[in-house]
Amino acid sequence: MEPMFAEAQDELYQMLYEQERFKEAAELFEEALETNPLFRRDRAPAYRELGDLYERLGMPHDACVWWDACLALDRELPELREKLFRVCEELTEQALVAEPDRRRPSVALAMIARDEEDCIEACLLSVKGFVDEMVVLDTGSVDATAAIAERCGARVVRLPWPEDFAAARNEAIRQVTADWVIMLDADEVMSAESRAALERYIRCGLW
Repeated sequence: MEPMFAEAQDELYQMLYEQERFKEAAELFEEALETNPLFRRDRAPAYRELGDLYERLGMPHDACVWWDACLALDRELPELREKLFRVCEELTEQALVAEPDRRRPSVALAMIARDEEDCIEACLLSVKGFVDEMVVLDTGSVDATAAIAERCGARVVRLPWPEDFAAARNEAIRQVTADWVIMLDADEVMSAESRAALERYIRCGLW
């Protein structure tokens, strides 16, 4: 294994790992993520290592969270992506066996928009069928943004721009009734790959 933190931390980590004291190794690793500047440059290998540690600990949910964080930073890891999907499928099957009537958590899209008639339709259509609810907080459009959003099935809430993005975001989230919220900008779209991955995470209980 390549050294991943300062020398003293690395020696302790190597000792814990070789002794198969994976829980202590994972705790040391998470502490190093917060305190060691080396990780600020390239966190992807560290996230993968943490995922592998939690897999060894028999904690697949935690492993998947860290593997997903790794893939968010480094998409050129097809073998890890396949592993993540496989473990998610296994967790989903286990969850359904344990709770056959388990309800899929509901998911909503929340969006803040203003004068986005050129792109909002593509965004909303990219999540339609995946999310259970779409809320568009319109902060003063003078074009067809609101009409397009409603035509796509979104609920439009009008609010004058509060001069504070956090306040607008919080109001958009407050309008949602679903269990979980995804926020996208009007000029973003959700890829089929992202939809499939999120569906796996939701069904296996990662969300």
